[in-house]
Parts: sequence; C-alpha cells; structure tokens
Amino acid sequence: MDKALIFAEENRTELEKVLEYYSLNKSDSLKYKAACYLIENMPYHFTYGGAEVDFYLQEIETLLNTSKDKSESLQIINKLNDDLINGKEQIYKMMDARIITSEFLISHIDASFKTREYPWAKDVNFEDFCQYVLPYRLSNEPLQNWIPFYTEHVKHIADSLYLKSTSIKDFVGRLVSHFSPPHILRRHRKGKFVIELRPTAYMNLEFGSCKELFFWTAYTFKALGLPVAWDYTPNWANRSLGHEWASMIIEGKYYPFLFLDKCKFGEHISVNPYEKPSKIYRHSYSLQNESLVCQDIQGDILPIFNSPFIKDISDMYVDQYSDSCANTILELDYPELVTNKILYLMVFDNTKWVPVGWGIKNNKAVSLEKIRRNCCYIVSNYEEKEFKPVSKPFYIDSGNQVIKINPLINELRTIQLKRKYPYFMSHRADSNIYKVIGGKFEVANKMDFSDAVELLAVKEIKIMGYQVMELDSPLNRRYFRYISAPNGYVFMSEIIIYDDKNSEIPGTIIGTTGSFNKEDGDMSTVFDKNPFTFFNAPFHSNCWVGLDFGGQKKVKKFAFLPVNDDNHINLGEEYELFYFDREWITLGEYITPNVPLVSLTNVPDISLLNVPLFTGCN
Repeated sequence: MDKALIFAEENRTELEKVLEYYSLNKSDSLKYKAACYLIENMPYHFTYGGAEVDFYLQEIETLLNTSKDKSESLQIINKLNDDLINGKEQIYKMMDARIITSEFLISHIDASFKTREYPWAKDVNFEDFCQYVLPYRLSNEPLQNWIPFYTEHVKHIADSLYLKSTSIKDFVGRLVSHFSPPHILRRHRKGKFVIELRPTAYMNLEFGSCKELFFWTAYTFKALGLPVAWDYTPNWANRSLGHEWASMIIEGKYYPFLFLDKCKFGEHISVNPYEKPSKIYRHSYSLQNESLVCQDIQGDILPIFNSPFIKDISDMYVDQYSDSCANTILELDYPELVTNKILYLMVFDNTKWVPVGWGIKNNKAVSLEKIRRNCCYIVSNYEEKEFKPVSKPFYIDSGNQVIKINPLINELRTIQLKRKYPYFMSHRADSNIYKVIGGKFEVANKMDFSDAVELLAVKEIKIMGYQVMELDSPLNRRYFRYISAPNGYVFMSEIIIYDDKNSEIPGTIIGTTGSFNKEDGDMSTVFDKNPFTFFNAPFHSNCWVGLDFGGQKKVKKFAFLPVNDDNHINLGEEYELFYFDREWITLGEYITPNVPLVSLTNVPDISLLNVPLFTGCN
C-alpha cells in the first residue's frame, strides 16, 4: 500500500480519502479491503490521453450511433485507426493512481458491492469477487462509471431468466443464450480498434474481434456481480491467429464462453477440439508475480509479454482438451546463438514463426513450463528485433517424451498433397458439404434421362475438396447430370468430367433453372471454375444440374466439389515445397495436374514441411 500511495504523488490524498471513507464504519470492512485491493494494484494501470485520443473516441462513438452502411463504417474506422497511429507521438499514458478521484472510486466500489445482493451472486466468495467483479477496468480503456449503464440494460433480463433457472449454471447459460443468435444476429468480426473504447460503447458495437466481444460479455457479467475471467491464446498451435474469450468457474469447473455463441454454454473451446491453443493466458487486475515482467532477468521483453497482469493458465484447461500440459528442460541444438537469458517459445502461423511463450536459459538448455502436448514448437533467441531459432522443431508426446523433428536429407520419399490446410470434418457435422450425401450422378443418351445409368450414389464425404470417381470402363453417353440429395438444394460447387484420354469434356449447361434467392448461385456456377460459388437450387429436392456434350462422349472419370473452403487442391495451382532446418529450405516448385492431387517428390523423411501456394490460399 505504501508503494502505491507514494506512486500516486499529488493524487495520494484522493486515494487516502477512499481508505478513510471505508474505515469509519465497521460494516464497511469488506469495502475497505476491496479498496485496498484496487489501490495496491493500481500503479501499473493506465489509460491513454491526448487530443488525438479524445477525437478518436468521440468519432467512433458518433459512428456507432449512426445508421451508415457497414462497409462505409469500416472505411471510417480504418481511417481513424491510421490517423491515430500516425499521431501516436502526441499520445501519452495517464496513470490511474495519479488521476483517479475518490468520488469515482467510491462510486464504483459501492456499485460493485450492490451486485453482491443479487440472488445469483450470493455464493460468490470475496476473493473471486475482488479478482473478477470488483475491478473498474478490463484493460486500458478510459475511466468511466459503467456499472449503472449496464445494470439498466441487463438487470431486468437477468431477473426474468433467474426465475426460470434451476441452477447457477442453468442461469448463466440462459443469460448467454439470450445474447446469442437467434436473439441477436450481429456478428462482431470485422474491424478493429487500436485503443480500447469507453466501456459503454461495447454494448452497441457492431464491429470488432473476439476481444471486443469479450468486453461486451465481461461488462455485462460484472455489472450483474458474476465473476468472469479474460482468457486468451496468443496464437493457435495448428493455425493462424489467436483468440480471446470469457470463462467462469462453476462448482470447480471452467466454463469458457462468449456472447453470440452458437454452442452450448461452456463448450466455446471444446466444440472445436481441432483448434489447439499453443498456450493459454489470463488477464488480471492484480499483479502476477510469475509474469515475465516481474522476473529479475535481463533481456528484451516482447510487447505481448510486457504486462505484469498476465498469468499462464494453460494447465487449467485440462478438461477442455485431451492433450494436457507438461514441463520440460529442452536441450538447445544451437546454444552458440543464444545471447539472452530469456528465450521465446514459438509456433508457426501458416506464414511465419510467432512467439507464444517464454523460458529461461539454463546452461545449454531452456526450462519450459506448461507446454501443450502434441503441438509443434521451436525456441528462439530474440535480439535487435530478430528471432533466431536455437532449437529444432519439437513436440512433447503423450508419454512426456520430447520428439525433435530432424530432417533426414539423405532419406527421401514421395508424399501426396490433397489439401493446402487440414479439414477437421468430424467436428463439423453441420457443414454444408454433407448436403450432397444422398445425391447421385447419372449419364444418359436421352435428354429426359429415361435411359439413365447411375454412376455414383453419394454415401459419404471423406475429405473437404474434390471427390474423384473413375469408372471401370468408359461409357459412351451424351448427357451427364447430378441430382440433388433430398433436402440438399443441390449445393454443388464444381463438376469436371473427363474422357478416356483424361481430357475435360466440355458441354452446354442443363438443369433446374433459377436459385433459392436472387443473389444465390444458379446452375451455371457448377461449371464456372470458381470453388467459392455454388448452386443453391430454388427447391429443396429433385433439382439437378449437368452437361449436354452435344453428342456421345466417352465418360471415364469425373470429379465433384461440394460447398467448400477452397483449401483443397485446385487444377493448375502452383506450389513450392519447403522443409525446415534452421530456416525454410526450398525443394522446388510444383503445378497441379488435371487431377485434384499433387505429388511431392524427394522430400526428406521426418521433416517439417511448408507448402505455400503462389495462386489462391496458403
């Protein structure tokens, strides 16, 4: 406390007023402890100041209260972001301990304690209350008395839902569902903000990332006295980008969630088990002694770890993932490159290695904690804004063994690439690709298909991408078609038909005319060589699409592409193959032949591969 009061400088008297106010009455003893908690952890908290900041916040809030077109609004947001970044030299930090008033702090503490009277908050212990309800800020947003605003908008909703609930979990689940589709159809996906907005702005926000969505969720829950934590992964271990979400502990179990969830309450993470978090951290209001900033270690600290309020909680999510965490002392492969005591744990994000954690050098090794099993990492030294790998790629297997990926350049093999990026289909049972199951392909010589021969009845889809069907012998026919599965609306993106010489057979498009909506694709999209377009038929069943070859042709093979993500192999695409050995080393370029598959030759065995695409997606 003494350090906090000294740090406050001239504003010390304002903080002392708060402590004195709650020390006068014994009934305020818990409020006094709460005030101590906030003030003791206050010195490192701040918001941004300056005329540019004030203008930015005002313009954003004005924009949120107008009915502009979304694309136009996004352009304005991006322009405001650029202007603020360009004027960053005029922006300064305003430390909470030196600007906060006793009136503001007392008002916030009293409002927070008011929430402890709500029936659903009566069992929240004081420690959880201080950590997850009491703090007046989430990050570096402007100071604002936000609890009354959110209370006015959501308290009556909570009252109604609580009366229908059978447990706290049921109540919280109902609350999340209320602020999720179909009740609210907004999607907070596009647009981002370079600084945090005022707390009340997030309720009306139609733009932003998962961070902005979390802020809306958190302010709402805190205003109701419900303890909610801010958890995040800086980058997934097996794909690009990271993610942020809310979590609650109910009866000793973690329940991750966000408003606008489409899954059951608490399944926000487990519903997508194929997305593996490299590490999981928690933002806190209180100082975290285990944070990198709080270690007495010399070395460059990256911005993502330059906060005393983050805590590594990767091991707390064992219920959400089958691959739990392990600690290890990793022997460095290139210790001569190490210049810092701090070394960074990194994962590959589809284009580059990105930092997700840190460890402390120990002789020719590094101590790593809470490493998720079966995820690929490297360890790098950071100096003069450059990362240099000091370990080979590695993972920790289910038996806690460190497996290093060391390419055998003298032991070569051939691999076949069917997709540019994995598709975890078993976890997406509602995917539109399944709408083709039950559909069938036919050829005929009569235009009415009265003499049709069935080539394939689609019973399963094993991979998102082109499905190839080769006939035992060619069939000499004039017409080819695909008939929609029941309730399938066709939902076919592409069809390619080959003759006995493996050449594509052209023809005139025939089939059901029209589409479900005017803006939807019609039957022409099935042959437009665009994997993103597809035929959304005007009726749920009995619609079809095909080709009239203009005469008999020898049909030997065909490939079809249901609705997809365009991460399959497309015809004529150009690739370059790399393997990793301290850096990405090229093995040559490849062009996809006239089948949806590319064979990669002379690949070093036991190697980490990267196959960037020159055209289309990576």
